[in-house]
Amino acid sequence: MLAGVTGPKSLLLAGATADGTILSEGHGPYKIERARQLTAEGAQDAGRTGPHHMTVFTGFHIGDLNEMTYPYGDEPRGWIATDAEPDGVTARLQTLVDAGADSVVLVPFSNDGSSWQRPR
Repeated sequence: MLAGVTGPKSLLLAGATADGTILSEGHGPYKIERARQLTAEGAQDAGRTGPHHMTVFTGFHIGDLNEMTYPYGDEPRGWIATDAEPDGVTARLQTLVDAGADSVVLVPFSNDGSSWQRPR
């Protein structure tokens, strides 16, 4: 079972009861490290010893940052992997893995918004 939670009490509970946690977009390395700490604390308090999988959703964009379209309005929400070059985005994404993400789900942000719009 995976728990899609972000708050401190919920992360403790996820560690105590779930096999993994899903973090929504906007959670950068610091928040992932904190989520790891809290889920580990919850697991320890509950006597759980198995692995706890951490999945993180994140927005990304390669290209002119001034033309990037955000899917949730005019301003970004939290952490986004952005750079003018692919290697820069790759380096930013690596920081999520280094912070404790086991899986990173990429949500593309494009210049025209087409990559995140659902087909009708």
